[in-house]
This record gives sequence, C-alpha cells and structure tokens, in this order.
Amino acid sequence: MKSNATKSVQRQKESVQKLVFASLFAGLSVALKPFEFYFSNDLRFNLIEVPIIMSGIALGPFWGAAVGGVADIINYLIKPAGAFNVGFTISLALCGALPGVMYSFMRKQKGKSQRAASIAVFIAVFAAAFFYMGRSGFFTIQDGTLYLRSNPVSWVIVAVLAAIVAGSGIALATFYRRYDSPEVLIKPHKVLFCVAAAEICTSLILNSLLLYYMYGPGTAVTFPIRVLKVAVAIPVFTTICVALLNAIAKRKLIRF
Repeated sequence: MKSNATKSVQRQKESVQKLVFASLFAGLSVALKPFEFYFSNDLRFNLIEVPIIMSGIALGPFWGAAVGGVADIINYLIKPAGAFNVGFTISLALCGALPGVMYSFMRKQKGKSQRAASIAVFIAVFAAAFFYMGRSGFFTIQDGTLYLRSNPVSWVIVAVLAAIVAGSGIALATFYRRYDSPEVLIKPHKVLFCVAAAEICTSLILNSLLLYYMYGPGTAVTFPIRVLKVAVAIPVFTTICVALLNAIAKRKLIRF
C-alpha cells in the first residue's frame, strides 16, 4: 500500500509540474506574439511556435497540443484578427502534438544514421525551397535589384536573413560536434526532425489549405512566401529549441 501511495504522489507531482510548465510555455507564446519581424510587406516572422514545439518535446503530445490550442485562443482574445477560425487553433495544437509524438518514438533511438539523415533533411528542405521559388518566379533580379513577387527588397534584408540562417547553421554544427558530450542531453538531430515535421505539416501545408478554403485560389500566390518562411524557420527554431531544452534538461527541471 505504501508503495502504491508513493507512486500516486509521484504521479500527482509530475502532473502538477507539467501543468506549471505548460502554463509557462503558453504564456511565453502569447508574450512573443507582438514581436513580429517584418522583412517586407509579405514576409514576416515570429517565434510563437517555439514554446509550443518545446512543450511537445518536453511534456509530451497531449500537453503540446493543449499549449498550442490555449495559446491561439488567448492570442485571439487579446488581439482578434478577423473572424475566429478553429482550423488555425487545431493547426497550432498539432504544432505542439507532432513534436511530442515524434520525440517519444525517437527518445531512446541512437545511431549515426539518424544524424546523417537529419543533415540530409536540412539540406533537402533548403534545396527544395529555393528550387521551387526559383521555378515559380517568386524572386527575380533585375538591374541589381532583388524582387519578391514584383516587390523590390533591400539587399540589407537579404543579408540579415542569410546571417540568421548561417548563424543557426553554425550553432547546430556546434551541437553536432558536441553530440557525445554529457552537456548535450537533447540531441539536435531529434529536435530537427520534430521541428521540420511540425513546420511542414502545419505552417506550410495545413495553414495553406485553410487560407485556400477561406479566401479561394488567390491565396496560392502567397505559397512561395510560406515556403521561404518555413525554410528559414526550421534551422532557427531548431537552434533555439536545442539550446533551451538542453538548459532545462541540464538543471533537471523536467524529466525527459
């Protein structure tokens, strides 16, 4: 009886701990919403999905989905942007659930093949994104000026985006070099797979379908922009998640 009581108390403590961290992740996602980076009229980034992805990896798919759904509803209540669409709430919930499902399967798996596969995914996403954007005529260069969908874009913005992606790549390479170090508890290739799956399935595919359903075929012209955003977001989000999750794991704040 004492053993069962002890297990029950331990489960209750873990549930309370997960609830507290889920609340923190949801609050952080809401707090990040106003901080959007505008690189052009069509191209902007925010980091609201980072805490949602982290919650899925750290707490599991159920809590990840809860954090994503709650964060979207709170953001809408604070600053409504048109009519409420439950589809985008489901999208953010999946953004938290998918990393949780994938990480639960990959948690105990080891091997160099996974690391090689993650690098191949990283390269393939970028290659496919820029090949698609080039073939679709999304960006062109005329007389030394870069145009995105016929809108001129400063080369300074291009340099900033390139620096962000390069910095993320260097940070990930550092984590990969320290792969076997005891300080790297959350392996970067596993987080990369989780982030890539979440971003491609939700931000790129599901959100594009929702916009098409809401506004019709005219939204197809924005698809290349979403491809570019996802291609940039994957390395950036992965770097942030790996750094923060390892900091949490090192201090044993959450049992991974």
